[in-house]
Amino acid sequence: MYIFLRSGVNLLWRRRVFSIWRNLKYVTLGMLAVSTILAFILRREEFSWGGGVGNVISDWLLASWESLVRLLYYY
Repeated sequence: MYIFLRSGVNLLWRRRVFSIWRNLKYVTLGMLAVSTILAFILRREEFSWGGGVGNVISDWLLASWESLVRLLYYY
């Protein structure tokens, strides 16, 4: 919805008011960050607030962090 609004403003004014690629980059990175944070904070909830992608990224980060801690502890 957000990207369509920005595109519509650019078409309406017939000049580039907003950079679509910059906005797309920030929206995509923001959605990944928010979904990962929500999946990490609310992982015990019945409803998956972070979605499937957030859960996968959160689980991967936790597993990587645990592996790093074990490696540093035993080394």
